[in-house]
Amino acid sequence: MGMNAETHAVELPPEVRQPLRLPRSYRSRWPLGKLLPVCALPVVAPPIRELLGVLPWASSWPLSAKSKLVSALIWGDSLLMLAFAGGVLCFVVASCLASEKRPWAARAALSGLVLAVALFVGFRLEWPIRQIAMHRMMVEQGAPLVQAIRAHEAKYGVPPPTLAALVPEFLPAVPELGMLRYPDLFYYTGLEALHLGGDPWALEVESAPEFSDKDLFLYFPQQDYSGGDWGRIERVGEWGYVHE
Repeated sequence: MGMNAETHAVELPPEVRQPLRLPRSYRSRWPLGKLLPVCALPVVAPPIRELLGVLPWASSWPLSAKSKLVSALIWGDSLLMLAFAGGVLCFVVASCLASEKRPWAARAALSGLVLAVALFVGFRLEWPIRQIAMHRMMVEQGAPLVQAIRAHEAKYGVPPPTLAALVPEFLPAVPELGMLRYPDLFYYTGLEALHLGGDPWALEVESAPEFSDKDLFLYFPQQDYSGGDWGRIERVGEWGYVHE
């Protein structure tokens, strides 16, 4: 015995035929207009901090104002490092806790990852700014000083006992770096210079003791930076840059 089956099209109600939309609570809580400034802030903060530390615009400031700005830069350095560590820790912990029952953990992990990556990019952008400061220090200020010392050697047979001895015959004034991060230039002769690099004289620029990174710039007349327990030395023109 056969059975005839008829198929009928099922008409869905209008509210069911609407396109599927997630509830508002599941939609993105970070619109693009708000997300970009949040990501841009940790990217630009480290370069701004570096720029404030190497520009010579604060050289004429009173000592009290310089001290306050140095303290602000040091606090900024510490806060940025804590923020980077916090972003990495937030990403790791929240990733372990993320599940369907904990949607907040996934958002926290993403936020931590974005913060850590943005700060890492910002830290990498510091190096070009420091290179510009190094070029200014070595070419605009260091080169005339080196020429004056060599001119003193050529005329008197010995390097000057101090940089002040170059004024006014060889230099109009002793150059000042004027940077908060690298405030002073040191000049060594005699046994100090021989111990430093084996040369009759040497120049040294080091970062201010208040800062965490201990960069060191050296100038030896014989251009031999292979000796000494300096660690990794990068040649920058005629100078040697000792990485922290």
